[in-house]
Amino acid sequence: MAIVTEELVYEYWDCDKCGQKAIRGDVRSCPSCGNARNENIKFYLMEGKEEKVEDKAQADKFKAGADWLCSFCENLNSITDNNCLSCGASQESSKKNYFEVQKEKELKAAKKVEAQPPQTPKKPFNWKKFSIWAVAILGSCITSLYFLGKTHNVSFQVVDVSWQRTIPVMRYTSVEQSDWEGELKGDDIVKLKSTQEIRSYEDRQVGTKTETYTESEQYQTGTKKECHTNYESTGSGASKKVTSCDNVPTYSSRSVTKHRDVPVYQKFPIYGTKVVYTANVYTPLREDTLKGKDNEPRWPDVKLGVGVNNKEDTKAEPSAIYIVELKKVNPDDKAKDLQKIKTTEDKFRNVYILNQSVFLPVSVFEEIVLEKGEEKIEDKKEDGK
Repeated sequence: MAIVTEELVYEYWDCDKCGQKAIRGDVRSCPSCGNARNENIKFYLMEGKEEKVEDKAQADKFKAGADWLCSFCENLNSITDNNCLSCGASQESSKKNYFEVQKEKELKAAKKVEAQPPQTPKKPFNWKKFSIWAVAILGSCITSLYFLGKTHNVSFQVVDVSWQRTIPVMRYTSVEQSDWEGELKGDDIVKLKSTQEIRSYEDRQVGTKTETYTESEQYQTGTKKECHTNYESTGSGASKKVTSCDNVPTYSSRSVTKHRDVPVYQKFPIYGTKVVYTANVYTPLREDTLKGKDNEPRWPDVKLGVGVNNKEDTKAEPSAIYIVELKKVNPDDKAKDLQKIKTTEDKFRNVYILNQSVFLPVSVFEEIVLEKGEEKIEDKKEDGK
């Protein structure tokens, strides 16, 4: 059960006439200039300083309620005073008390803020500095791209050409194969034998086992006193200090050993039917290749035979390779002396003509700039040096 204590502590106010600070709340006139406290003052608590109201009569006076504002001279008077101490006007003629005065001030301040929102001066953007940096970075990028992309033409002589064209031949024949039932391929299938074999495995629960594990838990080790304090102004020069204290539990952590049942799994084989069979299918028979050292590549003359059931052989997807070796004409040109590339059929026939010269773009790395479909061939002899 919470223990609640209440007491009064003095508030303070500042004189709006002479600037005297921290005048205690039971003092109604400035000790420096004699100015009575009025609607311009505001009560506050001092940080680091708290003075309890010990006098019972004074405490009762504070508890009686907020000061009232004289409508004639605008001085604040105690609620226990029936007439204004400054001009003698009656309390009945008063229209506002301390809290109402503060509320009006807050409303006026809020309206003023809404009417004239404060504008934080923005630091002007330094466009000059930004432009200098931007130009420098952009210039650096452009320079790098220009340098890397820069090429120069070099005269090369085609010192060697070679080509190779290949046509694979497929024959329809009977072959022995092994596949899972339902996945047999080919024509005229004849099953030779079937066996049950493990095709895959699956995990199945075969039981449970008790597992020991450690877990952290919280437990209460005692209690401690925890207090919360609130201050409420009386509007007459003091604040009601309310302190509520409770005994709250304190906790610590500890490791505890626990047990739990967990499933136990075992791998079980999944069987399938493996079939050994014969079937008629097209299989690779041979590759007919024709090579040459000129600029007139030709396809090999393929002779087709017949296979099972007199089915004619078929040609599979053909392939071709075109290779040229280039040597720079002028030793002083900035390019590698010998360069070998795999090129396209069109360029092989029309550009890289054996024993003729050709101008080609060369990069800053002294390599020929290759077009789409071309590929550099590393010289194994040079790599082995």
